[in-house]
Amino acid sequence: MTTLKFLLILCVLPFIAGCASLTKTQIESVNTYSCLLEKYSEYPGSIIEEFIQIKYDVEQLNTGTFNDTAVNSKLWTSYYGKKKALKDAEKIDVGIKVIAEYASALVMLSSEDLSNRVDKGSKKLGSNINSLISQYNLKSDKKIPSGIGKLITGVVSLLGSSYVKQQQATDLKKFINEGDSLISMLTDAIKTELTKTVINEWLIALKDDLKNRQVNFLQNIPHSEYKVYLANSYNKEVALLIARIDNLEQLAKKTISSIEKIKKAHKQLLVHIQEKNEIKAVLSETQNLYLSVKDIYINYQKLTTSQSSTK
Repeated sequence: MTTLKFLLILCVLPFIAGCASLTKTQIESVNTYSCLLEKYSEYPGSIIEEFIQIKYDVEQLNTGTFNDTAVNSKLWTSYYGKKKALKDAEKIDVGIKVIAEYASALVMLSSEDLSNRVDKGSKKLGSNINSLISQYNLKSDKKIPSGIGKLITGVVSLLGSSYVKQQQATDLKKFINEGDSLISMLTDAIKTELTKTVINEWLIALKDDLKNRQVNFLQNIPHSEYKVYLANSYNKEVALLIARIDNLEQLAKKTISSIEKIKKAHKQLLVHIQEKNEIKAVLSETQNLYLSVKDIYINYQKLTTSQSSTK
């Protein structure tokens, strides 16, 4: 995963002075928001990946106390548990991918030199986002609109001709207006699913499993001169896993709390891009989103640090 320093280089929050043109102001505001949205979209997937890894490490804790047959059985149980976790997270995963594609499209459309930002990959953005939306709608009772991919494809097709700043601003207005309901519905759904799946189910079950394994192991250590040594060594491993679980929980909570900021910032951006007003600093809700993404990054660093200490 890229560092926050890279994010800041790409997305320096624009403090616009003087009488910058309305179009430039609007485009810079969109570009700042879209960079932050693109960065944010990396974290929910990281939460899912890290949970699966911790779950696997917890399940391997006691394998040294079993015979070969039991160990093999435990390994297959872990494998099927991983598949189930990925299945449970499918809706979250697809929803985040839609947001990531939307962010990528906004980054491209709000580029200072739009023609130079378009490559072969950009031409697939429209079909990619429509495909992902179709996948999401198959898994969800609340369907999200699917027409936004056509807007991306239409803009990209114009780039071979004379694409001017005025047209860029017009297309951005259409795209952000169309995307507002998409962002609103997806952020609500992802917030609900992350809370239900990660906080209320996965982490609670993982803590209970770790506690049960610890009690079982300590109660069944054979009496010998090595009993105290084995208990201490085991408890050190458990303590490291507890730290990782706590860090994962904090990351999940920060990521969930940021989702509302994504929606608010997008709605403020929609109003700003439709109005003819001058702004001398980054939009307030986008600033809040920036601070939130920065906070998530700090928590992610704690998680990766605690993960490396267990290896």
